[in-house]
Amino acid sequence: MARKYKNYLLFLHKIITTTLWTIFFCRDTSIFAFPVNFAALLVLSGNIWFLHRYCSRHRFVRWLCSVQSALSFTGLTVALLIIEGIWVLELHRTWIMIVLQLSLLTVLGLAVLKRASPMSPCNILFLLNHAGLWITIASALFGAPDREEYRMVAYLHRKECTAFDGNGVIHLLPFTVCPEKFESEYSPGQEERKIPGRICSTLTIENERRHTTVRVEVNNPAHFRGYTLYQDGYGQSPAGMASISSLLQQ
Repeated sequence: MARKYKNYLLFLHKIITTTLWTIFFCRDTSIFAFPVNFAALLVLSGNIWFLHRYCSRHRFVRWLCSVQSALSFTGLTVALLIIEGIWVLELHRTWIMIVLQLSLLTVLGLAVLKRASPMSPCNILFLLNHAGLWITIASALFGAPDREEYRMVAYLHRKECTAFDGNGVIHLLPFTVCPEKFESEYSPGQEERKIPGRICSTLTIENERRHTTVRVEVNNPAHFRGYTLYQDGYGQSPAGMASISSLLQQ
């Protein structure tokens, strides 16, 4: 009996651990890529309209239309973003953040529909503000999975054609990147701390049809065949100096 109880506790612990890991740390949100994101947006909009049209008198729906619910979801979102900044986590791509954003979209949508009927000139600014915020959050939530982000480490004078995503999976790129030159400038007083104020790489990018040389800095990316290359950093290893780039595919 005790052994059976212990096995049950171990199984329950595994379920809880897996659930918490999925909620807080799982970053595989690629299932929201097109056309799933478009269908999800339609379903969300339809559910908001349904709640407003047929369930507006329900206690929970009335709470969703209140200022308290908006402050609650906004406060939780801000708290997670603060935690992300302090502990350098990617919580903005986890399921708990997705649930919070969906909740916030529901709250904003209900508030807009409630103020829009009946329409009044006094509510125009309110509607424009909340509708604009709804569009912004919806675009960030449902549009982000269509972008693929990679990280590349390319050594000086060596061609590199692979990059890895946030899950560590290696991807073959349709072009090669070869760092030809690397520059770093230090701000006054930062030489001893080895913190450069400016990082710049001269890259040769080529595929079967095109060959180009570009300069990439932290705030000055390069564009090539639907990809955007950002200078993310640099590093020294036994293999030589390496330029670290972030790639974003639209």
